[in-house]
Amino acid sequence: KTDYEKHLTEERVKVKKYFYALRPILAANWIVKRQTPPPIEFDKLVEAELPQDLMPLVQDLLERKQNLLESSLIQKVDVINAYLEDQMARLNQIAADLPVEEVEWQKLNQYFLEVLGQDATR
Repeated sequence: KTDYEKHLTEERVKVKKYFYALRPILAANWIVKRQTPPPIEFDKLVEAELPQDLMPLVQDLLERKQNLLESSLIQKVDVINAYLEDQMARLNQIAADLPVEEVEWQKLNQYFLEVLGQDATR
């Protein structure tokens, strides 16, 4: 969300910032669907989680990223921006609906001190 709001809302943006916003969205979608850690490889995330209609746009961004200077700006891609906004709203709602678990901090602190080999009663 921060990368998106900070770097992708202007008319001209850096290409690499799209990947900073896409990776966590795709990874979160992977986690929601599979309940497993997502792959590190961006290609695997794209293949598994990116809608087919966005594939050519993301491929174009990858090619531009390889061919442009890092500081180069491009016209923002409204379709990808709309996807990112939609996914951020959807994932925020999923996160808000998750049950909140109570943490027993005293027990965790005691365990932590025991692991460190210190007396937990001090």
